[in-house]
This record gives sequence, structure tokens and C-alpha cells, in this order.
Amino acid sequence: MRSPVRGSVIALLAIAMSGLAACTITLGERRQSPPSPVETPIATADPTPGERSISAPGRLAVLEADGSLYTTEANGSDRVDLISSQGSALTALQPAWSPEGDRLAWVISQARDGVIAGAIVVAGPRGEDPVVSPTPFVPYYLSWSPAGDRVAFLGAGGDPDAPVQMGVLDVSRADARTRAIAGGDPFLYFAWGPDGRRVLAHAGFDRLEEVDLDGRATPVSDRPGLFAAPAWSDDGRTLVYVERGPNGLQRLVAVSDGASPEVLVEGPGALSFVLRPDGRAVAYQMLDERDSDLFDRRPTEPRDGVRVIDLPSGAERRATSIRALTFWWSPDGKRLLTLSPEPGSSGAIPFLWQVWDGGRVIDAEGRHSPTLQVLRDYAPFFTQYAQSATPWAPDGSAFAFPVSSPDGAGLIVVQEVGGDPAAIGPGVYVTWSP
Repeated sequence: MRSPVRGSVIALLAIAMSGLAACTITLGERRQSPPSPVETPIATADPTPGERSISAPGRLAVLEADGSLYTTEANGSDRVDLISSQGSALTALQPAWSPEGDRLAWVISQARDGVIAGAIVVAGPRGEDPVVSPTPFVPYYLSWSPAGDRVAFLGAGGDPDAPVQMGVLDVSRADARTRAIAGGDPFLYFAWGPDGRRVLAHAGFDRLEEVDLDGRATPVSDRPGLFAAPAWSDDGRTLVYVERGPNGLQRLVAVSDGASPEVLVEGPGALSFVLRPDGRAVAYQMLDERDSDLFDRRPTEPRDGVRVIDLPSGAERRATSIRALTFWWSPDGKRLLTLSPEPGSSGAIPFLWQVWDGGRVIDAEGRHSPTLQVLRDYAPFFTQYAQSATPWAPDGSAFAFPVSSPDGAGLIVVQEVGGDPAAIGPGVYVTWSP
């Protein structure tokens, strides 16, 4: 049974939206064309909430195709509708859980007279005590600070040619103010510093720098690599980023305990990486120009796939033997989850999940098609989303993902590691609370 949020919440959102300045949404560059969908083998019948035996902790935040947002338990029970787009001009975007999982932030947008206005809502996991904060531009990405007292956001102003900007919402203040961080260059990818008072950001296309919340910048590298989000370990002792070497090659660089930068790997391809939460290992993938199209039907070559470097020893291991669209560390860092198009397939391209536990790979059951929203809006930028969202349950026992469905509504599937997948409700995007 669905548990609706109090009617006053929707009224509060409508009032807040009515006075917002007009903004337009500018999405990032799309580099790949999503493949045609395949028929998902997971049962598409409407699941009955609570019938599944899945008992993983935490809650799921789910976006639906029409812009509605709800949270639910892992088995689909205790559904709470936070935003229902039926009969409303409001649309939800970008749900992001706080580090403790006790609050959820999301963007609401409203189109009026051909323009779009936006705000950030922060509430409890079931929509308790919502606070609505208008933003100076419409955000399309949210990320909580490590302490859970601020939410950084990226977006663009009303001018379609305006650069990407960064803003900060201070949720520790009673009035929950938002403000833009000044800067003449666009902020592209970033990582929160461990103290929550600064970020490591790609500013423009030729600088990687530390930026405090007043906009003061300290250079880190004047040769940032092709778009990959930098990363800071949870304890703040390790920093990893991609830069362009003097020879023009892309290289993965680590700085530990303030020591000199160490080049971990170098090559002609585009690098993507995800730092393990404890900062002691990094998973990476390098794809050269001929391998960069992940939807290429050619069989994967032996050099492809995701590799993991142990930073203290420098030892390197192969985690997968096929190219991955995305990869995510479990919260405890014991497992790596990868999503890959199956190589060499004919007809529509199927995708498969694999879990690497440090010594072996476990295939998830069944092939499927991710939703268009995942392929278009999230997967190309997964190294950034890996720092603010996760498909993993807090204990690493299960993961959640959306699959396409014939009616376009999508299905949210929960997969216990080594178990069977279970569809628990409709949706096109999902993120699990810490």
C-alpha cells in the first residue's frame, strides 16, 4: 500500500516554485548513442509489494518516467510518494541521499511560459519535514558534503550559452540558503574534500584546482585529463585524478599523504576510474579511440576490461574481461559491480551485471536493457555519480537497477548477490540509501 506524503508538502512545493526566477536546463555532452532495447527476461508483471523475501537494509529512492519520485523498502513495501506528477506541473530530478541516509535531497522543476524554474528539496526518507530552497539556476546534479551539512549542485543559468556553474545549499542553517560559487570558468566534474569546506574541481578545460566555498582556488594540475571526476578518499589521505602528460597521453595520478604525485597508469585512451572508499585501491578502465564506443558489436579484446590497482603495493589485477559501461565499489569496498554490454551479440544489445569480489566474478541472472534515462543521463557520467549515489545496499548484499519495459515506465529490479533478480516496482532510475 502506498503511503502518501502529507498534502501540505505538495502545497508547500507549489508555493515555493511560484516565485522562482526563470532558468533553463543545460545537459552535458552526449558521447554515445544508446543501443536498441532488448526484451528483458525479468518478469514484467506488476510486483506485489512486500511479497519478495529481500531483506537488505536502507531505502530506495526511485524516479518514474513522468518525473514522480518515491521511496520504498528493498522488497517494494512501504512506498511513500514524495512527488506525484499526476495533476501537477512539478517534476522531480536527481535524488541524492545524505551520507547517513537520514535525509534525501532532490531537485524540483516547473515549466511556465516556456521557461523552467527550479529548487532543491531536503526531507526525511519518507518525506518528513521538507524544506524547499530556491536555486539561482536549475541544478542537474547534487552531491552531499561528507558531514551532511551542505549540498553542492551543478547547473546553468538562463542563458543557453552560460557556463556550468556550482552552487552550495547550506542545510545546517535555519533558512537553508543557496548561493552560487563565483568563478569565470565552468565547473565540470568535482569531488568534495574530506572537511566539506572545499572541492577538487575541473574548472574550465585547462585547470584542476581546489576551490573553497568562497570561490578561492588553489591549482592542482594545469593539464587535466579527458573528463573523469577526481576523487578523494573518505579519510582525506588519498587523492586520485586524471591528467594529460607532457607527451599528450592520459595518465592516472595518485597523491597519498601529501607525497609527490605518482603516475599509476598511462596510455592513449580515455581513462575512467572509481576510488575505493578507503582509498587503498582504484578501479579503472582505459579505452582507446577504437574501443571507446561501448556499443560496438566487435568481440572484446584481451586488453579491455576493468582493472584494479592496490595503491600501497602497486599490484594490479583484472576484474573483468569485457568493457564496462559503469562500475561501482560496494560501501565496504569488498566488491566491485560492473555493467557491460555483452560483446559479440547479434540483434539488440543485451547488458549484464557482474560482481567481482577480489578473486572471482559472479554473473547476475538474466540479460536486460537499461532504461534510456540511465544510458543517456547517468552512465556517461558515472564517475561523478559514483561519489553521490550508489546502486548498492548499505551492507553490500544486494544492488538495485532499472530495466526498460514495453510500456516505457521501466521496472526497478533488486538483485541479491548470488540470488535471483526481483522486480519491485516501476521506475527509470534508482539510488540506494547509505
